[in-house]
Amino acid sequence: MNVVLDAVDFGLLMITTDGRVHKANRWILDRSRTSGDLQGEPLATAFKAPVDPHLSRAVRACLDLGNSTRLSQAFHPMPLPLFRPEEAGDQRMRQAVDVTMVRAEQDGRVFCLIQVRDMTELVKREKLLRDQSRQLRDELSRLTAAHHEIERQSLRFKEIARAAPVGLFETDPSGVVSYANARACEMLDLAAEASLHLPWVEHFKTEDDSMAARYERWQTAATTGLRFCDEFNLNSHSPSMRWIRVEASPIRHADGQVNGHIFTLVDVTEFREDAQRHEYRANHDPLTGLANRNRFDERLQRALVQSESNAKPVAVMFIDLDRFKAINDTYGHGAGDAVLKAIASRVRRAVRNEDMVARLGGDEFAVLIQDAPEAAVLERIASKICKAISMPINIGSCHLYASASIGLASTATGGLDRKALVEAADAAMYRAKRGAALAAA
Repeated sequence: MNVVLDAVDFGLLMITTDGRVHKANRWILDRSRTSGDLQGEPLATAFKAPVDPHLSRAVRACLDLGNSTRLSQAFHPMPLPLFRPEEAGDQRMRQAVDVTMVRAEQDGRVFCLIQVRDMTELVKREKLLRDQSRQLRDELSRLTAAHHEIERQSLRFKEIARAAPVGLFETDPSGVVSYANARACEMLDLAAEASLHLPWVEHFKTEDDSMAARYERWQTAATTGLRFCDEFNLNSHSPSMRWIRVEASPIRHADGQVNGHIFTLVDVTEFREDAQRHEYRANHDPLTGLANRNRFDERLQRALVQSESNAKPVAVMFIDLDRFKAINDTYGHGAGDAVLKAIASRVRRAVRNEDMVARLGGDEFAVLIQDAPEAAVLERIASKICKAISMPINIGSCHLYASASIGLASTATGGLDRKALVEAADAAMYRAKRGAALAAA
């Protein structure tokens, strides 16, 4: 019988009616840290440490009344001073204790049977499960909050994209459009969501021959993860021609890999038109539409640099109207402006398309001739200009007549720089003016 008791994997204690230990199996002895057998010892003092009073009362109730009791490890975790053999500390093992009455078959004696099970590992597993459950709840809460934040950010992005005054569209890494806001659809004339899923370059309705090259530049920028920026001319053969500025930025994962691109589209037609107007005003005479002095000087300087490389001469004509002040004084400045515009138009028609005509100020004009012909031809051109200027000018109420003095200088006569060439033309013009004055006298 003792062999059977010692073989079971839980503790057994038999207590007599007088409260003494009748039998303790090997499992109890190995965990009690006592020096010998517990038989005959009172339960309260059999162990080196005190027994939980709840267990003592349960044993008494079992012997006196026949009651059975279970001391759960959750409420009475360590009723007996038992310790795990592999642990050297003073922490009692967690126990589940069942107290029942048994009767001996031979003599009918009554005993209290105490069954003890080690619940330490179960308690540890329960604690681990509780900790893991708490961690899972915390992680679920975090993921739920992150999901809600992503939803809020998605709604914010959609609202921002919807209300944005610029066009926005998104592409995958290969450049296929996956999303476009209403402004982008309007600018690119995209009819339906189903029509979006094409390479972005195919949405630009332009006949610009450089689109393929531009798309290659974008592919290079996309491969290297750089920003892409360019301007496209939409509907170039339509009165409603528009210019669109396109910028593309890569969308990156946390690891730096490009996951797609965000494109912004800005209608820069008005900006370009304003810039052209400002450039025109800065470089042209507002009355005649001819180039002004600054523009003439810049063009002359470039022409002289080019002349040094191709060895083709550059010629300059300075034109000064004779007795223009008398026209202003007699007929008023309105008539004078009409005369200046008429003369500007006549001089423009008298020279080649590639030659520049400029108004230097007041009644002074200039002509820049690149790849200038020989001197005799230049003289004929000057004579042609004088003849055109001398034709009558209709100002509505009468015809007015004007004449001009022309000074001509060319680099063909001796490698003049810009300053010397201008001075030579100016001097020639004044000589012509003095000659005209002497002839009139």
